[in-house]
Amino acid sequence: MKALTTVFIVITALFLPQLAGAQGVAETLGGMQPVLDRVYSEMLPLCSRLIDVARGIAGFGALWYIASRVWRQIASAEPIDFYPLLRPFALGMAIMMFPMVIALMNGVL
Repeated sequence: MKALTTVFIVITALFLPQLAGAQGVAETLGGMQPVLDRVYSEMLPLCSRLIDVARGIAGFGALWYIASRVWRQIASAEPIDFYPLLRPFALGMAIMMFPMVIALMNGVL
């Protein structure tokens, strides 16, 4: 009886991939890229109002930061140094043009 159980387990283990249909699954999968493309095309229109609000808040924050830095330099009678202001200005521009930046990143990737 023990030998019969062992033989049954061995035969089941040998034929389990054919029974489970695991052979040939890799050829049927198309990868994650079509799924990600579909999610991107569905979610961008759904999130457009939220993106607009976030762009407004982030643009206001970048403008406020630049204005406070310039005001601090004017208040202390220092010349305005434009080099440290380039990073928040570039970040603010990237935030304002968010859909174009995302399209550029999709084109590169």
